[in-house]
Amino acid sequence: MEVKIGRYAMKKTHASLLAVLALAVCMALPQMAFANHGKGYCPTGACSTDSRGKGGDLDDTFFGKAKFFLSHQDELGLSDAQVKSIKDIKLDGKKALVKAEADIEILGLDMEGLLHQEAIDVEAVNKILDQKFEIKKAKAKNLVASLAQLKGILSKEQMDKAKDIWSGKTDKKDKK
Repeated sequence: MEVKIGRYAMKKTHASLLAVLALAVCMALPQMAFANHGKGYCPTGACSTDSRGKGGDLDDTFFGKAKFFLSHQDELGLSDAQVKSIKDIKLDGKKALVKAEADIEILGLDMEGLLHQEAIDVEAVNKILDQKFEIKKAKAKNLVASLAQLKGILSKEQMDKAKDIWSGKTDKKDKK
């Protein structure tokens, strides 16, 4: 049996095969586009998981730096007191971050409730928005202060050594 598509005639099996192939392609493309989603890449560029942006998030920078210092503590020659200080700053930073994120989420829920009302109270919504962004601003400033405090724990020599380790440079004379 032949099926007429436009001015072309095709056998029914060819038409069915073409339809199945087109369906398979349509189903595979979105999955391929989002294959690395959540692994530091966001195909739309709208996610916080996208690490291709300008410098990444402050919290990623802070916690990444703390983790780096702790994972290379022997190479950097960190004392027990320095390790304890780094761990304390990291813990305090994590606590502050969790609290700020919870406060932001609660304000978001409050705002959502106001927006679902029949008549929206614009002043109340704007007040919540102001509070939300004040918390975000304070969170960012706290992370910068914590990062400065973290870097202040290391001596100049230790910071130079950390930069060399980070960039992959090592003193090849010492290894020979």
